[in-house]
Amino acid sequence: IPPEETQAALALADRLSPGAPAAVEGTVLLISEAGHSRAELAEIGRTLDRFIRFLGAAYGIAPPSHLLRVHLTTGTWEVRRRAEELHGLDVSPATVGYAFVDDASVVAFVQGTAVGTALHEIFHLLVRESFGDVPQWLDEGMASLYEVAGREGDVYFGLDNWRGDVLRERPGGRRLQHP
Repeated sequence: IPPEETQAALALADRLSPGAPAAVEGTVLLISEAGHSRAELAEIGRTLDRFIRFLGAAYGIAPPSHLLRVHLTTGTWEVRRRAEELHGLDVSPATVGYAFVDDASVVAFVQGTAVGTALHEIFHLLVRESFGDVPQWLDEGMASLYEVAGREGDVYFGLDNWRGDVLRERPGGRRLQHP
């Protein structure tokens, strides 16, 4: 759906998740199945849209010409249920989010306005649209960089997260030391 067709997008949201709050912000259609308020949806939408613009400025990743659909869920069990209902997928019980390229959608467990998982998954969608298949290590590495991110103005930057601890762990349980 083109971004300017807000009513069509909201009608689609109501068909997919009857009665769930939904909003369009920039190039993102948000559907909250987690009880987000209109104000929270607006904040989430602004954050995601700003991130999309950042990816274009920083990496030449083209903004989508259509709305990206983001389903916000209450937990991993809900991610699994939506994966089955929306895409016929049987995802792991540990899955906190996923991107589905065929319909430019994301399903993510999002508490409040903490959208790290959605940022991660949106990166996957947009890098595929702009560059096609990229090496998995690059796709996951870049997406992981922004799942815990800071922002100064319109610039996003990765922050330390749980992945760094995993990478610093040596075989045999010894930790690598920072220089």
